[in-house]
Amino acid sequence: MKTIIKTIIIILIIAGVVWGATYIVGTKTPQLPAKSNDTTEKSSDERKTKKNADEIVIKELTYDSYDTEVLGSQKRIIIDFYATWCEPCKKYSPIIEEVAKEYDNIKVLKVDVDKEPKLAEYFGINAMPTTVVMENGEVKSKTLGVMSKEKLIDLINY
Repeated sequence: MKTIIKTIIIILIIAGVVWGATYIVGTKTPQLPAKSNDTTEKSSDERKTKKNADEIVIKELTYDSYDTEVLGSQKRIIIDFYATWCEPCKKYSPIIEEVAKEYDNIKVLKVDVDKEPKLAEYFGINAMPTTVVMENGEVKSKTLGVMSKEKLIDLINY
C-alpha cells in the first residue's frame, strides 16, 4: 500500500515539474516551424487609411511574411489575432485602426486565425480577439478580448 502511495506522489511531482517547465517555456517567444520549400507566394491583404497626408498601412501578417514583418522591424509591433466571423473582433477592429492612425512609432499587423493556423498555434491563440505586443522579436504582452482605446494605448506604452 505504501509503495502505491509513493508511486502516485512521484507521478504527481513529475507531472508538476513537466507542467511547470511547459509553462516557463510557453511564456518565452516561440520559434516558428521551419518553412517548407513551397514557393507559392501569398498575397498580402492591406487596408490603407490616411493621416495628415501620410499613408498608414495595416497589413495582414502571414506565416511567410513573419520574418520580414516582425523580426525585421525596428518598431514596436501590435498583432491583432482575429476571425472574420468573430463579433467581438469586428467591434475591436476600428479601435486598432484608430490607434494605428495616431501612433506612427508602432507597426500594426492583423492575423486571420482561420487563414494562418500556424501563426495562431505559434502564439498560443485560443480565443479572439487577442492582442500581442512585440518588440525586438520578443513578446512583451498578450491580452485577450476587446479593449478600449485607452487600455490599448496603455498596453502599447507599457
